Amino acid sequence: MPRRPIDLREVRDSRRRLRELAKAHPELTGPSSPRNRAGWEAALREDEVANTTQYTFRLPDELIARLDAYAKRLSDETRITVTRADVVKQILLRGLDSLETQAGGKRKR
Repeated sequence: MPRRPIDLREVRDSRRRLRELAKAHPELTGPSSPRNRAGWEAALREDEVANTTQYTFRLPDELIARLDAYAKRLSDETRITVTRADVVKQILLRGLDSLETQAGGKRKR
């Protein structure tokens, strides 16, 4: 899925919202430093790939187009990049949760 260009106004708006959150909840902030940032970035990268296995599926082009359209809509609404993989994971989780609930089973995450 192609990446959309960076919208600097969205970046400024996001930073403003983060500053407002930090002001409202100072307990969530820590010292700003290159070391702190590097630690957070490393943790986020680890979270993205930890305990995951890559699988390959063949899906019809029409389904891929629907997934991509949904990912774009979510990205536009949230101003956060949402990938096709993100969408597929959420749909699978929600679908399984619903099916397991209907079957009277317990949801596993």
